Formats: sequence, C-alpha cells, structure tokens
Amino acid sequence: MSSDRLLAKLSAEEREKLQHFVAVNGRSWKSKLRDCWMRGDWVLRETRNTIGPSGLSRLRVAKWVKL
Repeated sequence: MSSDRLLAKLSAEEREKLQHFVAVNGRSWKSKLRDCWMRGDWVLRETRNTIGPSGLSRLRVAKWVKL
C-alpha cells in the first residue's frame, strides 16, 4: 500500500498528531515512534492500530511535514 493510501486511512486527528510527532522528533521520528510502540507506550496508539508497524515502514510524510 502506498504512503498516500496509508495516510488516507488515518483520521484527521491521527494525521495531526502524527504531524506533530514528526515535527517534534525530526529525522529520527520513525525509529522513535517504533520504539514507543515496542515498549507499549500509548504514543499514537490509534495510528498503530490503523496502519500497524509494517505500515510505518512504508509511510512517507515528507510531503506535508518539514523536518
């Protein structure tokens, strides 16, 4: 599934939270988010439930988030 299709699966609120997480965590946002998910932290839990860890690896947000 393409990155655009993955983003389309997210609610507006999920996209906003993800955008904020990316902006705060910079270029290493994916590894930081993956680590949170593996530890069981509640960071962006809805996003994890929607796209899953495999979707995270395919997700590209550079189009709408400046790092």
